This record gives sequence, structure tokens and C-alpha cells, in this order.
Amino acid sequence: MIILSALVLAGCGHVPDFSDIDQRLERLRPEKKGKIAPLPVFEDIQGYAYKHSGSRSPFLPLIIKVDPVKLQYKLSERKPDPDREKTDMEKHSLDCFSMRGTMNLSEPIALLSCQGKLMSAKVGDYIGNKHGLINAITNSHVEVVELIPVGDGHWSEKPQVLYLQSGTGLVTK
Repeated sequence: MIILSALVLAGCGHVPDFSDIDQRLERLRPEKKGKIAPLPVFEDIQGYAYKHSGSRSPFLPLIIKVDPVKLQYKLSERKPDPDREKTDMEKHSLDCFSMRGTMNLSEPIALLSCQGKLMSAKVGDYIGNKHGLINAITNSHVEVVELIPVGDGHWSEKPQVLYLQSGTGLVTK
């Protein structure tokens, strides 16, 4: 312990030489000093009284009360089944798909393409991310009915048609 105390006290006896720093500072002090520009003058801003504190919070989901009698479009009896397992064709929007052909086995099968992947679909299959249901398949087109939420737990049907062609084939009826 005595040795440690002696080492600590010995460290306090040495004063470092700062003469080179002092000389440099003495040389720099008389040089011309820079000026700092004055702060800009800001105009007074009028206060704003928020008048919408009683309105709906924009961070909560929008809930619309719907009067089915006043609706100008047909409400659907069909509702999405949240417990149904989704297929690969439901991972994309309907406008991603184009009809590439058909096959007629025991039932008509449509050959659909989306992002370079070829898929087969039959009547009753779901397609698209808006609960689209394939209602009919012909040699020239596929008829799909999508469900669109209209608020208050109601759904509207939106018919769509995929036509046989080389590009994207979505057309709204």
C-alpha cells in the first residue's frame, strides 16, 4: 500500500511543459478575428386554434354507417371467410393476372399467368386479394366477382373479366 501511495505522489510532482502551446497561442491572438453574422429577424407567427378536437382521430380505423336502402350498388350475400386458408392466387391483385388459355377436361380449367408463373384455376376457385371468386370460364374469358367492403360489415360485388390475350387482361364489367 505504501508503494502505491508513493507512486501516486510521484506522479503529482511532474508538471508537463506547455510552453510550445503557449507560444502558438500568443502568436495567434493578435491576428484578425472573424465576425459572426447577427441572427436573422423572424416575423411573429399567428397562433392557430385547433377546432377539430371533437372529430374522429385519424389514427383509428374508419367506421362508416351504411344505410343499405340508400346504396346505389348491390350488396352481396356472400361475405369473406376469415377461417378459409388462402391459395397462391390470392396473394396478388387481380390486375396481375392474364389469361393464357383453357383446358377442357371434366370441367373447364383456365390457365392464368401472374409475374411469370403459370397457374390453373377452375370455377369456384378464389383469385386476387379482394376475395375474388371465379364464376365462369369460357374459351375467351374468365368471369370473377370480387368483394369490396362498403362499411358497417357490408360487402358489394364487383364483376371483373379476364380476357384471353398476351398482355394483362383485366377488364371491369
